[in-house]
Amino acid sequence: MIKPYGKRLLVRLIETEQKAPGGLILLPKDKSEEVKTAEVISTSDELKSIPVGSRIIVSKYVGLKVNEYFLIDEKDILAVEV
Repeated sequence: MIKPYGKRLLVRLIETEQKAPGGLILLPKDKSEEVKTAEVISTSDELKSIPVGSRIIVSKYVGLKVNEYFLIDEKDILAVEV
């Protein structure tokens, strides 16, 4: 397992597809695709405010890809789902 250092989190992006009732995949009509939802897999010892398992919202082009995960800085979190 990867343990983040500093005020960083290890997250897994949650891919969401919008489908029409007939099963067709819909293309985005607005800028909502510029943000992504991610699940927190691990946090650094310095960052305790966001528990593991939380869902967060981050910008689409943020973080460093490590295998199937992303390392992101605390400052790049836009929101936490409650």
